[in-house]
Amino acid sequence: CTSLKSVTLPDGLEKILSCAFKECSALENAVIPDSVTHIGWRAFYGCRKLTTAIIGENIETIDRDAFYACDNINSISCKSTTEPKIYISWHSSSTNTHPFPHNKGMVIYVPRNSYDSYTRHSYDEYFYAARTNWYFYKSYIQPYDFQ
Repeated sequence: CTSLKSVTLPDGLEKILSCAFKECSALENAVIPDSVTHIGWRAFYGCRKLTTAIIGENIETIDRDAFYACDNINSISCKSTTEPKIYISWHSSSTNTHPFPHNKGMVIYVPRNSYDSYTRHSYDEYFYAARTNWYFYKSYIQPYDFQ
């Protein structure tokens, strides 16, 4: 995948499978339609030129490393009014894994009326997978009025 610069996935698609766009070296923009409910493990991992991702309003889960190692991503728009489950692992036997990088200057836009729920701290007794705990990205999250 060396020439794909932009991808707008078709409406009706429900899942983006693991490693679907992994290390697409030219990919700069990704638009994920409202019909997608799941973004798989490492779906966009290592897309080093990716700067923008727009995630539709019906997303339910974003798996580990989905956008990790996207060193230039600076804008993620997550349109879901209910914060999707995100998977973060802290296993002593493996490296920490997160759905998004922690890039300086990156902004994660969420619906204004859902900002508080995205940024509140929640506790998962099985801490290896902090489901719906966007709190780890609190400093990146900004409210936005999506049209």
